[in-house]
Amino acid sequence: MSSKETIDTPFGPMTRSVGRSVHTVLVQLPAERYPYPEPSCAICPAASWYVTLRDLRCWCAERSYVSWVSDHDPVLVCSDCERLVMEEEQADTPMSGSPSTKNEG
Repeated sequence: MSSKETIDTPFGPMTRSVGRSVHTVLVQLPAERYPYPEPSCAICPAASWYVTLRDLRCWCAERSYVSWVSDHDPVLVCSDCERLVMEEEQADTPMSGSPSTKNEG
């Protein structure tokens, strides 16, 4: 489950999700090559990270474009990412009052 953090942006403080598992490509990066500040894409279910001979890049399946390249400023807050994280967490949370799937008898 993710948590929230407030970050300073050129547009003022903003809140974003953090703390979820990151993508397998990112966890293999040496610490000095890890994107900083961490982009919103690092926890996004729609992100697909890949490495070229020169760059680390992220493809956003939600918006159908390259959302990040290692020499560009990172996406710090993304409404699509926040929505997808929330939807994923809601799907993982058992609904209260739902019928039991336990065999009776």
